[in-house]
Amino acid sequence: MKALRVRVGVHDRIPHVPLQASPSRTHRLLMVFGASGGSGSAVVEAALGRGFRVRAFVRSRERLRVQLGNLIDHEMLEVVEGDLQDPGAVQDAIAGAQAVICSACARPETAPGPVAAAMPAIVSACRKNEVERLVVQSCALAAVPGEWWGLLTPARLARAVVRWQNSSNIIDDAERTMQYLYREAKDVKWVVARAPWLEEGEPLGGVVPNLDPFRASTLRYSDLADWLLDQVQGDAYVGKMPRLRYRPVEHPI
Repeated sequence: MKALRVRVGVHDRIPHVPLQASPSRTHRLLMVFGASGGSGSAVVEAALGRGFRVRAFVRSRERLRVQLGNLIDHEMLEVVEGDLQDPGAVQDAIAGAQAVICSACARPETAPGPVAAAMPAIVSACRKNEVERLVVQSCALAAVPGEWWGLLTPARLARAVVRWQNSSNIIDDAERTMQYLYREAKDVKWVVARAPWLEEGEPLGGVVPNLDPFRASTLRYSDLADWLLDQVQGDAYVGKMPRLRYRPVEHPI
């Protein structure tokens, strides 16, 4: 879902250097794609706070520095500049990781969505490296395979505005990504989080995964980051694609 804080994406290919998998397992290595965005930088910050080693995959280290400040020099953070359009760079970045979180999206929203195109390379690397968990941030307006929205519902109207009036590719990219995971990656332990609009602010807590129909709402970046990290360490939502929102919800899962 479109965040209230947006960073502009770029499309030039960046050459990559293969990474060496770290032999140390004292701290679990978390790979974060889209680390320079609002969600991704919140994940990086929260993961470092939990004691993870973090490898952040970004187009620009300087853009990440703007988000993280002095935290970019943290001894447990490794920054890799690369392009999601480069399958080799994507697969090399995952080498040695125990978990992967993908918070990337089209930037600007009118640009081609990068995640669906990159997902085969991400899944392939997860298999090769026996990654324990793949957590993918998605969009609350994106429909999971088989989901019915009705004809004239608030959700369908909101989708029309985002897709056609705003010329956004985020929904289409998210749906193609979920379809790929559902059909082609049943052997991988993945979780998809369909988040609403995102905003800055102190964490509120009480994020509830649910099967409710779409309702316009907001979620704090920090609360989303905590929920995504919880999935790295838990099995409750493996193979599921819940929406996230604060209480109250009608159909929690």
